Amino acid sequence: MTFHLAIRSEIEILAPAALVWDYLHRPTEWKSSIVSIERIAGSPGEEGETLRIGQRPAEETVYVIMRTLRSTPSEWRVQTISTEANQMTDGYVSYALSKSSTGTFLVANFIARCLLDSTVTLRQPLAEYVALISKATNEKLDADHAALKTLIEQTTKQNA
Repeated sequence: MTFHLAIRSEIEILAPAALVWDYLHRPTEWKSSIVSIERIAGSPGEEGETLRIGQRPAEETVYVIMRTLRSTPSEWRVQTISTEANQMTDGYVSYALSKSSTGTFLVANFIARCLLDSTVTLRQPLAEYVALISKATNEKLDADHAALKTLIEQTTKQNA
């Protein structure tokens, strides 16, 4: 079974876009689910950068490959994302930064095609399952961005 996710997360961070951009390249500092990052190719934030990221959202580590397709420093980045072993998720994530009246507005869009293992037996209709997955993924993305906001704003205050 296949289903699609389209998720958007928005947050305002009281810091300049260049600082937010810098922290986007250091996700282990603000994404609690990341347990490892291996650079396969490229330089941080540049087109062609490819990372193997180990995430532990539950009991087992899931490895994803992320490749930066487009990058405009301090403004915009588009990456592909795909699960490594079972190829159950394949999609895109984009980050856009824009100036706000007090700092930087960060918008993340996640669009993916997800395959459900044929051996899985659902306890509810597929639409309900997809709604639960979508809600959980959106909450995780929002929580990651809230952690990013807190980290940047606390660091900015300490350095002021």
